[in-house]
Amino acid sequence: MSTTKIRLLAVEDSGYMLMALRAMIKLDPGIEIVGEARNGAEGVAMALDLKPDVITMDINMPGLNGIEATRQIMVGRPTPIITLSSMTERGKAATSQAIAAGAIDFIPKSMSAAEIDLATITRQVSQKIRFWGERGQYGTDLAPPVIASGTDLVVYAGGAGSPLVLGPLLQRLPKPLAAPVLVSVDTLPAAMTDPFLDHLTRVSGRVSRAAVHRGALEPGSITVIPGGRKARLDRHGENLVILLSAEPNPDLIASAARAALHPQFVFLSGDVRPLDGLLEIAIERPLIVAVQDASTCFDARLVDQVRQSSLPCETLSSLPAAAANPGAA
Repeated sequence: MSTTKIRLLAVEDSGYMLMALRAMIKLDPGIEIVGEARNGAEGVAMALDLKPDVITMDINMPGLNGIEATRQIMVGRPTPIITLSSMTERGKAATSQAIAAGAIDFIPKSMSAAEIDLATITRQVSQKIRFWGERGQYGTDLAPPVIASGTDLVVYAGGAGSPLVLGPLLQRLPKPLAAPVLVSVDTLPAAMTDPFLDHLTRVSGRVSRAAVHRGALEPGSITVIPGGRKARLDRHGENLVILLSAEPNPDLIASAARAALHPQFVFLSGDVRPLDGLLEIAIERPLIVAVQDASTCFDARLVDQVRQSSLPCETLSSLPAAAANPGAA
């Protein structure tokens, strides 16, 4: 790994958040702040002048806001941008607009010094800055899995980092698609469910809907488990039905493998999860499994766990950089 520090530009008008970011950098010797902009116009100018590796972008700023600043930076010098925004209704809508403008991810932030959790900021922001800074390129684009004939369910399962690749993957699924698609992102905050659905719909060109309790999965539909909710899948006659659950750890993956007749699973960037149920089912009948290329993962632990198991799986190959981010504005 290179010993060169990752160069960060912080575009932020909150003194409290700047203090938190500075404190975070002191705890991570691999990152340095090369510039601090207090509004969007300064951020655009500094991005072009300083050529940082990564930018953290406040959304609500005087003058040029973070959404328009993100759009201008992505035109002038595409750079990985992580947005910082409150999780009010207005903040959620703005975050969705910033992602549409080209931002790669978001970090929820509190509006008062008393509510800023420095440990959380350090863990989340530092990890994301490192990932994008070390990659040295913008965008993560993967070739979609080949949907086998007769497949009656496709499940995309991931955690931190998986929202970055889901939109392009869904966009490249065959049209029309006979099987329903079920998406589960463990780390999706409840407050970001609607913006995430908007993002998937915009990037993929396919309408994405939140799962509802006892709702049936329709052929060709894209259904997302709401942020903060647990779920399992059941079969009622000919229908695959979502059951939103209050159980601590309902096994969505194993229940999907049992309920569907010919399911396919795609495991993406994220934390590990128990695969015992899926392994038991794989002994009884063949399962089709694909995993993200570990080199493109924000968090490769889930992919590594699948690889180390006895599950036969294929790897989704990376597409050329020129084809990345098809839904960016």
